[in-house]
Amino acid sequence: MVDNIFYPSLYVQDLALLSFVGINFIEDKNKNRIHQLFLLFLVGILFIKTLSMIKIDHRNIRNEAKAELIIENIERITNQSENPLIILQAASFPDIWISPFSAEVIPFDYLPTGWLINSPPYKNLLNQHGINNLMAELATSNDIYFLGADQEELNDYLLYSKKLKTYIINLEEFDLEYKDYKKISLIQFREEH
Repeated sequence: MVDNIFYPSLYVQDLALLSFVGINFIEDKNKNRIHQLFLLFLVGILFIKTLSMIKIDHRNIRNEAKAELIIENIERITNQSENPLIILQAASFPDIWISPFSAEVIPFDYLPTGWLINSPPYKNLLNQHGINNLMAELATSNDIYFLGADQEELNDYLLYSKKLKTYIINLEEFDLEYKDYKKISLIQFREEH
């Protein structure tokens, strides 16, 4: 959020201040030394912020390419399922990748975990997939996938809370440099018999 809003706004403020000071400098008959130094200082700050914005832009382009690759691989893997549903672990990758407000079209149904978990749209999507209890059906359905980094914790939850002894099928692992996560995995749970 800081990268997308705060830095560009500082950049615009610096441009406005530089324009104001520059116009005053041109109109100033005395052209005093402090005014020149302040103008030089503003130009230096603007240059540093320009470099920072270029770095942010390059990082955003890399992240966008990474997101597209992950989405393509998930689509390729889940094409084998009749009615695939991806459960996305909250905070395991940038939210903007799956934002309903972005222009990106995600080619599969997905449910992010987190604060939406008991909302009407969440329950509606579960109903569309014929799922009454997500945790109970996570290990029995061939159409439910999990994308995240904490699959072992979820496996333990299924064992201790739902009394389901499951194992993990790791379908694909993606390199990711986001927050504390280095990798995320697309997996399925299967109940042991």
